[in-house]
Amino acid sequence: MSADHQVLHSPLVDDSDDECQSVILGGEQKLDVVKKGKGGKVSMRLVVKAPTRVQQGQTITIQIEIENNTNKSIKEIDAQLVAVNLDDEDYVKKSKKKRTPKEEQQDYRKIPRTTIGTVQQYFQGARFPLPASTGYTGEITYPIPTAYKTSDFVAHELVITLPYKKKLLVAKLTARVPLVIS
Repeated sequence: MSADHQVLHSPLVDDSDDECQSVILGGEQKLDVVKKGKGGKVSMRLVVKAPTRVQQGQTITIQIEIENNTNKSIKEIDAQLVAVNLDDEDYVKKSKKKRTPKEEQQDYRKIPRTTIGTVQQYFQGARFPLPASTGYTGEITYPIPTAYKTSDFVAHELVITLPYKKKLLVAKLTARVPLVIS
């Protein structure tokens, strides 16, 4: 499996109820993750634009657009890099079977992931918590650590999360941005 192939097989979202569209043009990718409310209306949207290939030690710029049509405030923007173990025994067994794209995506989602470094929190100059029924457009910068490379056995994802309160719990809208690190 090549690194380009890994980029195309990320599940992109954590919640199966969320919808995601992904477009890769040149060296940049755009993910549009949507959480729909009652009646199919968009309640929350996260659009992420990021490079597809990065270098170890590079600081990358990620464009972020948020549309919040809920009565909930968004606490912050969180970002963290994770490594996906493609050599996982269960995943390798399942990958040898014929599967539908949806089954493949579900299997990929179950692969163990290892957090690399710490979660970076962005408050964007006191713009966050983002109040209910508002939007945000801006960018964040994320430092790619050294000593980690994408290979046939390890893929990388930059996980962008918008935590918000849902009743007494903290819920999240999440996009998983696949990265090839060289």
